[in-house]
Amino acid sequence: MFKIQNRIIAIDDNEAHLIQLGKEFLNCGLGCRTIKYDSFQPEALKNVRIAFFDINLFNKNLDLNQLEFNYENDPTLRDVFNDLSIAIQNTISIDNGPFALIFWTSNTILIDNFIKYVNDRQLNLPKPVIIGGINKENFNNGVDNNGLSLKDSIFSILNHTATNLLFDFEEKSFSVTSEIISQICNLIPNNSTWGSYDDFNSNFDAVFSKIAIHSLGPQHAKDYPDKAIYEALSPIIANSLINKATGNNWKEKLNKLANSTKENPASYPAGFETSKLNSIFHVDESLPIDYTKRGAVFEYLFTPTNTNRFEYFKHLKFQSEELFYKFFRFANGVSTEEKEQLILQSKFVVIEISASCDYSQNKHRNNKYVLGLLTPPIEDSKINYAHISEAVFYKDLPIISVKGQNWKAWINFNYSISDFELNENIIAPIFCFKKEIMDMIGNRYANHVSRIGITSF
Repeated sequence: MFKIQNRIIAIDDNEAHLIQLGKEFLNCGLGCRTIKYDSFQPEALKNVRIAFFDINLFNKNLDLNQLEFNYENDPTLRDVFNDLSIAIQNTISIDNGPFALIFWTSNTILIDNFIKYVNDRQLNLPKPVIIGGINKENFNNGVDNNGLSLKDSIFSILNHTATNLLFDFEEKSFSVTSEIISQICNLIPNNSTWGSYDDFNSNFDAVFSKIAIHSLGPQHAKDYPDKAIYEALSPIIANSLINKATGNNWKEKLNKLANSTKENPASYPAGFETSKLNSIFHVDESLPIDYTKRGAVFEYLFTPTNTNRFEYFKHLKFQSEELFYKFFRFANGVSTEEKEQLILQSKFVVIEISASCDYSQNKHRNNKYVLGLLTPPIEDSKINYAHISEAVFYKDLPIISVKGQNWKAWINFNYSISDFELNENIIAPIFCFKKEIMDMIGNRYANHVSRIGITSF
């Protein structure tokens, strides 16, 4: 339930200095995990948001009276920087995410030279969004020589980076969750005397059992109670977070948003992979994925083991390349070799498209799937969009990233498959589309199958 918090950490070889820093945080009402560094950290930490490091971790003798510091001319300083880089690498995971690196040290004058050391050697260290320094010798009775508290000193460093807004979002998320827990628990009848909690526990059970059932339906709630409760509470959390967004902090930092116009809209920076952002919003790669899960995407091959039973799929087996062209055709000028390469890199998939309410209520259903195609992203100039059937849905489906590979999804609503064929043709689950994108696919599928046509002459 309660885990060791790594959001604020301090690394030093001097236990007295760690105690001092820890007390400073306690006086601010904040928790700081202090770690005495001895060159061995059993596991690199994740989710660190502020990391305090002493620069001279092994208290080696340095000549601090130098006018200029250059590790190339000072073997001791080079050793100090080597120790520090290893400590950062061992303590903070390369996948940690954004964090502020603050040197809590008597040697703040060395910071710029250490940055040069890391860049010169192209070291693979977790990359902070900001680097600052606080001179530990300046703090006395909780304030530095300028009268600033440790908390104020930290904020003055963090406020120089827009990433501070994400730290603030993280803090508000925790605050909102705590408020919701209190609000719901205050509603639960508790007729027990002070010091007795049996009545509360029984009523807690009853209230959250009903919440789970209303969230996912009786059977799904029994099978996945944690998911049912989290799904029920998530809209409340989102709404409370939105209601807390009353200031203009983001406006002050997002200059490109403020200056964007219809003619010159804000754009992503060079090298930014929108496919990975799309996957955060729309793709769930967590396993296990079974046949009944709404939005499940399985790789599918048209090679049934029992061709007598599945004559239709036997037919598709011999025309799989023709089936590829049921999704789109290439534009003139695309070479045969390029077409064959793209077909080879693509894969047929099936996508489970149960109605959201049927899935939530665990109704008996035939696990209907529609046929899809995953292709690498293809340049628009290479596709003949004029000849794409209206049965094919692709326009609003974003480029996604799955296991490090980018895919464009195409869906042909004219091909639907039931679960009994899946047992013969399925290869492996790939991912699940999340609810928002499945609602859009389901809506388009309903429009397709209910379209009205006439016979004309």
